[in-house]
Amino acid sequence: MRGKILEFDEVTGKGSVATPDGTRVDFAQDQWLGVAPPAVGAEVEFVEEGRLMPVRRHRRPFTWPWFLFSIQGRVTRREYWLKYQLPWIGSFLAVVVIGWLTADGSGHNAVAGAALAFLLIASAWPGFAVQVKRMHDRNFSAWYLLLGGVPFLGEYWVMAQVAFMPSKRGDNRFGPDPLA
Repeated sequence: MRGKILEFDEVTGKGSVATPDGTRVDFAQDQWLGVAPPAVGAEVEFVEEGRLMPVRRHRRPFTWPWFLFSIQGRVTRREYWLKYQLPWIGSFLAVVVIGWLTADGSGHNAVAGAALAFLLIASAWPGFAVQVKRMHDRNFSAWYLLLGGVPFLGEYWVMAQVAFMPSKRGDNRFGPDPLA
């Protein structure tokens, strides 16, 4: 039988679940089989001896258009580095090195400058979309990216959250756990 968590108090370790027929069932923390704490609104399944486990939501299959252009869902730290940040750094360095090697006598290279400008403009939305999904993975709203505009502390806090902090385990309001 399935149900939906109506409430859960982390201090007392008690909560209640509504079943599809409208019955309200109370439960305690020791009956919970999930990794993350019970969350209000989460779908659960009753298993042996009155124990509850979260219904596993499956993550959507990876696609490049979703990864680069959608602001829905979650992206792991590993995906952020291997599929976005390191390729971007490599592209940036390649344009800079090629521009340096092919520069004229005065040290200028209009083609490399144009390529660099194109790279920066073309990566603006994908960079924003991937950062939004990383914030979702940390269980923060994308609005927290605005803290990056706060000099010094804000920009370092956002960078730490996006690039270095691990995923919050368990499903959250932004989607299923990508590591599960």
